[in-house]
Amino acid sequence: MNFVIEKNVPIPPPGQTKYPWADMEVGDSFLVPADKGNSAKTAASHFIRRNPGKKFLSRAEGDELRIWRVK
Repeated sequence: MNFVIEKNVPIPPPGQTKYPWADMEVGDSFLVPADKGNSAKTAASHFIRRNPGKKFLSRAEGDELRIWRVK
């Protein structure tokens, strides 16, 4: 296996996530493609462990998954 070595690629800041967990208020929601649903639910679970007292709920919406902050 060959790997490409790249130089000067910045390291992302800690805590950076592709999902907006920290910015959401109760009642807010967002959509993710259904094929990314498991990834989003896993990320929510990790966020909840680090931020007790917050809760998220997901439901299928056609070929997407909607995730709400409920607590």
